[in-house]
Amino acid sequence: MKRTCLQRITNTCETKFSGAKIGHVIPKAIGTIQQLKTNYLRMKPIIITPKRIRKELFIWLGALLIAVLLNIYSILKYKTSWTELGSQLGYVIAISIVLYLLAALIRGIVHFVKR
Repeated sequence: MKRTCLQRITNTCETKFSGAKIGHVIPKAIGTIQQLKTNYLRMKPIIITPKRIRKELFIWLGALLIAVLLNIYSILKYKTSWTELGSQLGYVIAISIVLYLLAALIRGIVHFVKR
């Protein structure tokens, strides 16, 4: 029975026994189950503060206001009925979400450029 270990490369130990290979692979990044549990218990919880929630809510409300103002502008420009303020609310909310995501993208780019 011949035993070869290639621990430097992949932490793989293979046992050669009558031409068949029996292997057990444990990547170094994963470790044992006990190490995974220990690392999981050491992780800090993600805390979103009420201040942050308010800030994001106000940013989205600003985007919603811009979308409503765009809707009012289009009602005035095309001389349509004012009932479209309510009937087109789904589109207004969708536009506000797109505006919010664009603002988030711009804020993210500015954040990473400052670093």
